[in-house]
Amino acid sequence: TGSFSHEDISSIFEGMGMGGGGASPLGDLGGLFEAMMGGGLGRESSGSSPFGTSAARKQQQRRPVKKRKPVTRTFSCTLEELYHGCTKKLKVTNPVPTKHDGPIQQREPTLVEKIYTLQIKPGWKHGTKLHYKQQGDFPPMTFVLQEKKHAYLTREGDDLLWTCHISQRQAKRGAKLKLPLPDGEVLTVLTEDRVPMKEGDVITFGGKGMPVKGGPERGDLMIRFHVKHDNHQS
Repeated sequence: TGSFSHEDISSIFEGMGMGGGGASPLGDLGGLFEAMMGGGLGRESSGSSPFGTSAARKQQQRRPVKKRKPVTRTFSCTLEELYHGCTKKLKVTNPVPTKHDGPIQQREPTLVEKIYTLQIKPGWKHGTKLHYKQQGDFPPMTFVLQEKKHAYLTREGDDLLWTCHISQRQAKRGAKLKLPLPDGEVLTVLTEDRVPMKEGDVITFGGKGMPVKGGPERGDLMIRFHVKHDNHQS
């Protein structure tokens, strides 16, 4: 067995044209490693990268998103819809600039439409707001709930109020009343055990009002009695 000597290593490189007094196509060992590493480490390249050029071109082509002024719209729900909860679909039309050549003053805006789906939860109140962020050509939208007036019930928070008109005879002898509620129930009210009824008397039924937002509880139902004069008896 033998070992390589300094002279042996030198002769190997000479055979490859890398040693001795002759000129080397790669220069010294530093040049060799530089060639192997693609021109050296840590050196600034004078040429531009095709990837960097492509990324810059794409960035220039991106159209900045124009911030639009927020828009507010109202929508209506019945007391029954607010009791059970419901889904509302609202169509919004928005004008956008027409993309074609020609004088600006002759360009008619294009109308684009979008359907917003609103999920109304049980117990929501008049004035509840739903917010949507800007989406493409459509500005930030705020939808405000408007509660429709009911035929005979008035809402007070989570409670319901019914003003019941009775005659003086009904006030003295009692009456049997039937009251349809927003949940579909027809409530029967007997007043015989409360006679004589006076103007402004109130009967309260717990848990017969509107759903309380965030829980299964319900408000109360209040019946306020208005006694009619003799000439308005029925």
